[in-house]
Amino acid sequence: MNDGMNEIALKAFIALEDDLKIISLSNGHPSVILREQMSLIYSVLGNLMDLYPFDDPVSEINFHKHLYSGFRSLLIYYQEKHLVLFGLPPEHTGLIKKHYQAELQRINRFFDAYVFHYKYFSLKAVELDVLFFTEAADQQSILLPVVPAYESAGSTVTAELFAKFMAYERLRADLLALLYEQEPTPALSRTTVDRFGKLRKPLKWTGEIINLIEVAHAIHLNKQINGGEIGIVEFFEGLGEFFGVNLGVPKKGFDNMKSRKRLSKTQFLDQMRDSVLKRMDDEDDWGTVKGL
Repeated sequence: MNDGMNEIALKAFIALEDDLKIISLSNGHPSVILREQMSLIYSVLGNLMDLYPFDDPVSEINFHKHLYSGFRSLLIYYQEKHLVLFGLPPEHTGLIKKHYQAELQRINRFFDAYVFHYKYFSLKAVELDVLFFTEAADQQSILLPVVPAYESAGSTVTAELFAKFMAYERLRADLLALLYEQEPTPALSRTTVDRFGKLRKPLKWTGEIINLIEVAHAIHLNKQINGGEIGIVEFFEGLGEFFGVNLGVPKKGFDNMKSRKRLSKTQFLDQMRDSVLKRMDDEDDWGTVKGL
């Protein structure tokens, strides 16, 4: 989705994503949370052209095709996800699965309605970029999509459509995950088989969660994952899922570390360092004894 963003825009996009996810984790009413998210996204979209000006067709295409559509997709995604969750039937009715399936069908119908442009989007084609992503394009071309209720607001109609494609693909992935959760889980569902045919149980973090939070912050701050091009909220979610724990909001965990008074603020990292150094010293001492 962000393949065409330059490094500065990508970092801003990741930071915005982190802020939006943190808002999602708050305890407010869903409608209040959505309004806060929308306000944040609108504040960025309103300044997008000033932050990333273009002065030639190539940079103009990049702006509309990648920057505008990428940031705009966040607004559409959070609005659509709110509507999906807001429309959930009560659990006792047994209709939750059908609700998710109906939403998936709605998304698929949208893709079918714009099958030509969706294929262009999916294939990352470039042949029609001048028509689709520049203001000077022939607005009467029959190849331009017709998007209901579209009003020109700093970008092109195809950029708006691409933003919807990005948002709906992400929402579709969420719905598939939610549907998977509705299925009964077999006892060995998280057990894998290694290359020798032996069963391997999933890894489970059994230490204090604050310890893993320390490690997570250290890894992220030192940009050891995906070349540093990953938001801290996304990284926390992935690491927590891998170890079967909920690491919570990264900022809250960091504040808990900072507020330590009687212990070192990096107690577990210090302990790990001491353990490794002790092991090295022990092996050095053992090698000296063997040499005698």
